[in-house]
This record gives sequence, C-alpha cells and structure tokens, in this order.
Amino acid sequence: MNLSSMNVVGCGRLGQAITKLLVMNSLIERVHVCNRSQASGERAVAAIGLGGVCGSIQEMPGSNFWLISCGDQEIAAVAQQLADSGALTAQSLVFHCSGVLSSEVLSPLRAKGALIASVHPVRSFANADLAVREFAGTYCAIEGDPEAVRILTSLFARIGAQVFTIPCEAKMLCHAGHVFASNYLVALLECSRRLYVAAGVPEDLAVQIMQPLVQGTLENVSRLGHAQALTGPIARGDAGVVAQQIAQVATKDPLLGELYASLGQVAVALAHAQGLSSESCAKVRDALGE
Repeated sequence: MNLSSMNVVGCGRLGQAITKLLVMNSLIERVHVCNRSQASGERAVAAIGLGGVCGSIQEMPGSNFWLISCGDQEIAAVAQQLADSGALTAQSLVFHCSGVLSSEVLSPLRAKGALIASVHPVRSFANADLAVREFAGTYCAIEGDPEAVRILTSLFARIGAQVFTIPCEAKMLCHAGHVFASNYLVALLECSRRLYVAAGVPEDLAVQIMQPLVQGTLENVSRLGHAQALTGPIARGDAGVVAQQIAQVATKDPLLGELYASLGQVAVALAHAQGLSSESCAKVRDALGE
C-alpha cells in the first residue's frame, strides 16, 4: 500500500501535529488539507510545512491514506461524504483520532473497500507545536481492521508513540479511564484544596502541600503497584479514624462526604489485596457507611 501522500479532512491542532510528525519522519511526502475555510486550510499547511489546500473532499487528489481529524460530531458525516465521493479504492486506509468514537463510525468507508481504524493519542493538543516537540513516548490507543492496525502501529511507533491495542467495543471504557486519570484527578485535587482551606490552610500553601503528595503517590504506584502504594487509615484498617474523618468531612460538605465514602470502598479493596484482614476490611466498610 502506497502511503506516501495523505489527505487530511478537518486539519486542526491534532491533525496538524500528527501530519507534521509523519512529514518530519519522512513517512509521507505529499499532503492535501480540506478545512472549513481556505484561510484555516492555509494556516494548517503553513503549520505542517508543506501541502495544498482543497475546497472540498471532491477536489482532493487521489490518495490511499486519509486522516479525518475534525470534531467528533462531524466524523460520521465526513465519512459518508468521503464514501460518496468515489475517491476511495480497495487499497485505501482511513483513520480518525477521536478518543470516544470507535472505528465503526467509519463503516461506510469499509463498505467501499477501505481499511478503517482509530488512533487516540493520550495527550493534549492545545498547542500543536508543543505536542510535536513532546510527542515521543505518547501512549496511543488503536483499534480497527487488523491490517489497518498493523500499518498504523508501525507508522505511529516510528514517530515515537507507545502504541497499545484495544477492542473496538472497549473504546468508551478506555476513554473513561483517561477521564478518571486526568479530568477527575483535577476534580479530586479540588476536593483536597477545599478541605485544606476549610481546615484553615492558606490556599497557596494547600497547592504546595498537594504537589509532593501527588508526585510521590504516582511514583509509588509506578514502582510498587496500586495495592502496595496505598497508605493511610484505610490501609492500616483504622476504622475509628475513618469514622471520625468521614463524619467531619460530611458535616463540612455532604458531597465530599459521599466521595470520601465511595473512594474509600475502592481503597478497602486495595487494602485487602495488600493483606488487610477480611475482619478489618469489614470494620472499615462499616465506618464508611456501607
């Protein structure tokens, strides 16, 4: 399959970064971009460093390699337009980079004989230039047709990605894992900040206290695993402290009390895996309000 040229539909920051990385590593030689406007297409081409701008999918030159990197809500419609355009051959490979949508959103293209896949780089693309500079080591979840997965795994490995495969039907669950690890971590740290402030700790000091705790915890999880990294009253089986703490937290903020209890149940399971006795685990669960 000849992948020396690539057509990119919806070439925003993510599309620009991925395309530029492929160009920089001499994996593609020609690029054509189709954006909402001529001006945004020209900005994308300038950011990539080469390429041409097309006003529509129908105007794009023949290519066996397509990236659809528009917004999630537009991918299905773009896929249908591409399927209807007559531009695809049995040798075409089309992929998107949505974190939520699976490759099945591109199924109209498979019906035309194309290979389809999705590749989700697990990182922010708020700044395309920064994403390019820091891309090496980025984890990328990939799923789709086996041959497409094989080809894209090789390409993304060559631009520095750490590729892992997931089943198509697990795409949403995988993304939920990212949400917990990133978005909800921010929310959890906000809960911590509120409790520090409620305890009379100045806000700027609260942030300083959290930083080494979070960094140390991540290092321990990486080095020891989740169960062995758990410390604190639940890990010790100190049901008395847990009961007092949840009572005070719930009195100050009922929502944080509920979160303390819910996360505590997860922590009890980790403590049990660490070796805490079933009897002690039961006492902690009672203290959490099970």
